[in-house]
Amino acid sequence: MQIKGYAKKINDVNTVLCFDLEDILKEIPGDSINADEKQLQRKAVVDTIAVLSDSFKNRRIGIRVNIFNSNEFYKDLEALGKLKTQVRLTSIFLPKVENGKEILHCFNLFKEREIEFEDIIPIIESKNAYVNLNEIVTVAKDFTKKLAFGHCDFNYAHHHFPFLHQRSEKYWEWIEAINKVTEANNILFINSPYLFLDDDEGFLWNLKQLNSIVTGSVGQITLTLRQTMLCSLYKNNSIPFALKKNIL
Repeated sequence: MQIKGYAKKINDVNTVLCFDLEDILKEIPGDSINADEKQLQRKAVVDTIAVLSDSFKNRRIGIRVNIFNSNEFYKDLEALGKLKTQVRLTSIFLPKVENGKEILHCFNLFKEREIEFEDIIPIIESKNAYVNLNEIVTVAKDFTKKLAFGHCDFNYAHHHFPFLHQRSEKYWEWIEAINKVTEANNILFINSPYLFLDDDEGFLWNLKQLNSIVTGSVGQITLTLRQTMLCSLYKNNSIPFALKKNIL
């Protein structure tokens, strides 16, 4: 399988290979064909995770499930429950979390179904999550040490259009506010994806800006193998001079 070669490259740089059940297929309410197709794609993802788990002893695999309490979320639980002790996920990302009670409820649902995982990672994507950030971290820090930011849905929730991305000062104001809470509670912050896939210099500038705000370890969601490799080079201070001179 081609995915094995891709996964090995990800695995070699000690990165989590994350699958996405939330955006695996655009959901069309009331469309039975769409619902059937999404279920097929969900099964394909879970089967792939099982294959990769058998292929790599030290594999690090994550998954983003659908929004809590949705019909799709419970279908995700059913699918992941079939893996049980066969696969221990590194991370389960929870999108559009609103408060700490949701995270606790999800934690219990995963445990009830014997879904093995190391971390639950709530994603801050809404107005309520931003307002409830202290409460979310207070509840979650007993069983998770990471928190992620999703700036696209966050922009949408605040009616920003065009969206404010990493080149915006406002973006980094949001990061500073979130980082104050995560650092105070010893929670690792994971930055939102950089959407401009061909912009290496912009991506590296984003990493530089991120590390100027966050003290200590920090995470970055990537969308391509190239972005993942650039993160590894940045971490090891091995950025090619031609790129480095334009961002530092």
